[in-house]
Amino acid sequence: MNEQEYLNRVKAIIKHTEDETQAKAMDFNIFHTLNAADKEVMMCRVLYEFLNPKGKHGRGSLYLKNFLEDILGLDDVTNDELSEANIYREYVIRGTDRRMDIYIDTPYRSVPVEVKIYAEEQCRQCLDYFHFAGEENAKKKCHRKWRLVYLTLYGESPSGYSTGGDEACISSIKNISWNVSVLRWMENIRNSQKDNANVREVVSQYIDVIMDITGQRKGLVYDKMMEEELLNCKENMKAAQAISDSIAVRKTSLIEELFEKVRARAEKKVFFDCALENVYLDPWDTYGLIKNFYQFQKSSLPALNYFMKSFSVSGDDAEYQLWLRFEIDCRPLVSFIIVQKYKDKNGNAGYTGEFEKTEKIYETAERFIALKEGAVFHRNGWWVDWFYLPTFDTETDGSQPDFKKCNDVYYDLYEAENLNKLVDQAIEGLKIMRGRIFEKVHKCR
Repeated sequence: MNEQEYLNRVKAIIKHTEDETQAKAMDFNIFHTLNAADKEVMMCRVLYEFLNPKGKHGRGSLYLKNFLEDILGLDDVTNDELSEANIYREYVIRGTDRRMDIYIDTPYRSVPVEVKIYAEEQCRQCLDYFHFAGEENAKKKCHRKWRLVYLTLYGESPSGYSTGGDEACISSIKNISWNVSVLRWMENIRNSQKDNANVREVVSQYIDVIMDITGQRKGLVYDKMMEEELLNCKENMKAAQAISDSIAVRKTSLIEELFEKVRARAEKKVFFDCALENVYLDPWDTYGLIKNFYQFQKSSLPALNYFMKSFSVSGDDAEYQLWLRFEIDCRPLVSFIIVQKYKDKNGNAGYTGEFEKTEKIYETAERFIALKEGAVFHRNGWWVDWFYLPTFDTETDGSQPDFKKCNDVYYDLYEAENLNKLVDQAIEGLKIMRGRIFEKVHKCR
């Protein structure tokens, strides 16, 4: 079987699998309808409900016990402890703007659960949680066991950006995953709900979402291919590999094409009146980030960056800058970010987003940006504000092309007309954002 024959057979298998899925009504999922898969908050609410002994699942502390023992590997959980356990959602650390996604609080232990799906790490976030635990124990004059649970798609560890490199903090972290840990826990919950069809159906749909966000739905096609023995002989594997290599190159070239078109149009339509040297383009090798985009589970954040403002804050010698940015964080967006300027050991200027963002830094940067009446800024790490394309909304709703999950909107971009529409939307987004800057930023020659 040559490459074309192989490709035609794979297309037929995909079509058959999709038809089977639709026939079984598997495409209807309330969590997909609510776009919960892209929203950590909504996914956390379901976790919270099943962890909470007072949840409407009707099983008391059973699921909390299973989570602590089976998922976290704790072997000293007692019924007395479970009876006094409190579960909190979006727990605010006093005196800070830190919110723990889920907080398990018992007389014997303190277990924050930090949930990551697509959200980026925040500066010293895990370290702040670690310090919170110590402060709480000191306040209560007790020594409760501490375990920070870091939940990501595939069980990745937090970086030094989040832990501050603190060894005690790092050693206290338990990494768990959606694709194995939570999936197994939810499957056990489903099996325990055989007499409750309503709860069982909700859990089944939640499991379906987990499989989607962790790429396990693709296994349905793979199973079909194995059944057809499409991957079980030398020639077929050679054909499959040739197609796979071509696809990888094409996916990367699509992103390159998008950035090239946006960059060229931006110079003519958005920044046409500015001296080019006043615009910081690609200080972190955007095209290198594009090449590595599919080497990571998360986005490598390729972007075009445009300098807007320099500023400083009282009591701080550092120079900060506000940049306007077109980027792909799995999905395309336009944003304002804050970076810090520094000089390396050779005296060359550099820029970093890995520094602690204080309230004062955010507030100073935001003074340069106009807001509509009633609107608020959206902060996350170095991002001051953003919106996704093509909706110009801060929330995702499934209509944005996802370059990681490769949804249908993403595949539409392989038609030139749709790619050009996204370029138009990017340029419009950059115009809107630049128009929000209070003063003229660049001086023309």
